[in-house]
Amino acid sequence: MHLEIQEQQRQVQRGHVYLSMQILELNAIELERFLNAAAQENPLLEASVPEQRLELEWIGTMPQKYGCRTQRDEQTDTDLPAENGESLEEYLSEQIAALHLDAKTEQALRFLVGNLNENGYLDVSQEALRAAWGEALYDRSLSLLQGLEPAGIGARNLAECLTLQLRRQGERDPLLYELAQNYLELLGKGQMKRIAQELRTSIARVERAKRKLVQLTPKPGNGFGKNEMGIQYILPDIEVVNEEKSEELRLLLADQYLPNYSISSYYASFLQNENLNAEEREYFQGKLRAARWIIECIDRRRTMLLNCAQIITQAHKPFFRSGKLPLHPLAVQEISEQLSVHPSTVYRTIKGKYIACRYGTFLLSDFLIRCPLRNTADRRKVGKDEVVQCMRRLIDAEEKRNPLSDQAIADRLRREGIEISRRTVSKYREEALLPAAGARRQH
Repeated sequence: MHLEIQEQQRQVQRGHVYLSMQILELNAIELERFLNAAAQENPLLEASVPEQRLELEWIGTMPQKYGCRTQRDEQTDTDLPAENGESLEEYLSEQIAALHLDAKTEQALRFLVGNLNENGYLDVSQEALRAAWGEALYDRSLSLLQGLEPAGIGARNLAECLTLQLRRQGERDPLLYELAQNYLELLGKGQMKRIAQELRTSIARVERAKRKLVQLTPKPGNGFGKNEMGIQYILPDIEVVNEEKSEELRLLLADQYLPNYSISSYYASFLQNENLNAEEREYFQGKLRAARWIIECIDRRRTMLLNCAQIITQAHKPFFRSGKLPLHPLAVQEISEQLSVHPSTVYRTIKGKYIACRYGTFLLSDFLIRCPLRNTADRRKVGKDEVVQCMRRLIDAEEKRNPLSDQAIADRLRREGIEISRRTVSKYREEALLPAAGARRQH
């Protein structure tokens, strides 16, 4: 009996953690839809409509600099992309509906679908989900996701994506799996001889296997649309107001434009009715606990989102005040350290959230760098873009008959005060499509 009660308590805790994570990730529009559905299902959750509403902004074809459309951009209807057709989420949802799963598994599976990035890769902390859901539910949901079309969907990295496609095709050649899982970097560099030597096989066999691998799809999420006419309607989660007198930035949450949710005093009073039978009392008590937890999760989301936005706007204050560029390098790790939370919590908080200011509407993630910060000799932090800019400068000024190797570039950057390794220089150079020293040599 005692073990059964403990198991029930663990299930309740997992459900609470899952709901908290789910609400934290929702943007303003998704939150409004979620709460509207929750209020229809739970009579204890009561909504009151605010006096003012915020108009939806829209983004179409986006400037590459920020990854969003600004209010100052002007674009005619003819500039919009052609109809993209069915989105990836819609395509997967149709397949999920045909599986006829139990409610708990379907909910978990749809949560995973909602956390696929544009390439179709699963972009969520599996450790957190395993802890929240339990091993069995997570493994089953992931297996179902990776069994959907297109093949490779739900992979967590390129190696897994290619492996899933090979399995779907019924490939039995172990060399294909070995190359996909352990030799992609060497394949990309064309080092067939080294691969053949390490695997004790012929170069011709490695070449044949490579030709099969390049026929696979590295980004299974590509090719799907977003919605009709490529237009995405958004409600900014944060609005930045410039206080002209104090020159301070004031942040407004989109919550003020959304319905306010509270406990219904009318239905809560039913619990005081002595005529309720045990089943009815248990029903209202359960709904009351659920409503209170939803409200608490909303408050947590509001606080975390506001805290993250305050750090971001303060770090980029010159931009929000006067549009000044470049932006100050800021990483998720820095925010998590300031707030004393795990980086995954910050990531969930800012993911898919928009911030509106006098210069346009942007994703919060556009103000964060996606690579480690580098320290300079004067203790200034520089991001990847600035490092690449320095690399381009060194390459442009190099002697073309004797171009700089990646090690030489790293050495010169260190002399300029930027601590960086040769491996990182190579990575940044390849990502920036800068040729290697041998390809730059001019005779």
